[in-house]
Amino acid sequence: RLRGSFSTGFRAPSIGELFAPQSQSAVTYTDPCLQWDTTTTGNRNANCAADQLPLGFNLAGTSQAAAVNGGNPNLTPEESEGYTFGVVFTPSGTPILEDFTLSVDYFSFELTNAVGSADVNTIANQCYDSPNFSDPLCALIVGPGYTGVGGRPLASPFPGAGGARRSATGVLAGVLTTNANLSTYETSGVDIGIDYSGPTFDIFESTAQFVAGLDITYLESFAYQVLPGGAVSEYAGRFAQDPFTGTPAAFPEITALLRLGVVSDNWQFNYVGRYIDEVTDFSSNPANVSNTAERVFYHDVQAAYDFVDSGVGLTFGVRNLANETPPYVTNSHDMNTLNQTYDTAGRYFYGRVTIRR
Repeated sequence: RLRGSFSTGFRAPSIGELFAPQSQSAVTYTDPCLQWDTTTTGNRNANCAADQLPLGFNLAGTSQAAAVNGGNPNLTPEESEGYTFGVVFTPSGTPILEDFTLSVDYFSFELTNAVGSADVNTIANQCYDSPNFSDPLCALIVGPGYTGVGGRPLASPFPGAGGARRSATGVLAGVLTTNANLSTYETSGVDIGIDYSGPTFDIFESTAQFVAGLDITYLESFAYQVLPGGAVSEYAGRFAQDPFTGTPAAFPEITALLRLGVVSDNWQFNYVGRYIDEVTDFSSNPANVSNTAERVFYHDVQAAYDFVDSGVGLTFGVRNLANETPPYVTNSHDMNTLNQTYDTAGRYFYGRVTIRR
């Protein structure tokens, strides 16, 4: 069988992203127009001249921009598009394989207008390096007349064309580091699934069946663009700060889940193997002790028995049976590993009692 899908989606901004109170903040930055007549060329030079900044321009008093942070009621929903296509193979005519299924699917998803915020230096540099202030980030420099904080202008304008972006002292003013629809994510890869249910057999005075499954994901790409027109970061096969959670996480090219089990009417025994491929630091530094998280293979087992007559069920299991140690990496805050990806608790025992009445 052949199958495919196309989907669109959206996420409306949260109340906090929209309406968190805005406040003014003095943010230290490096002005792109310092000594512009002698140190800059091209678009940056032309834009600094268009601001009518004096020759030898310098910020004698302060190098702190008047930035604005907080919510943004003008946010629009994040949007996504995705498609998948694949094939499902189920053999016929061979009794032993009549419950065998193989599926292979390619997936591709794109998320645009993701909510985020840009820092003052990035906004200033990308804006002044664009032809005639054409970069989308230029719209985030709203100038000293911005009244979104307290209902009054942030500062007096600069005497010249720069008054649209700069205060009387020459610093950038009204730089919106508030939430904005900025980022783009793109990911693609291949999912492979194998499922098998063997013939039944008698054991321990009951009828049982062997079941097995293997799920493999190959991550072809995980591309993240923080800002429009900015650099695109490729995370596949790397570990880096997860854009969604803000904590370090692995983006392995290959992950796999192996499932083996024997299932009866009132008891079952299952094994699960979890494989995570090797990843290297997106920001590798030769001075680090380790820039690579080695591949890991976890083993989990679980047994369950159901006392049908009494309605009592017992479950016992062990996660990380071999007590696999999480791989050491240098660039990961104070954990020395990627706690969002790997088991940090070591071997873990658990039990569960279920009572039905």
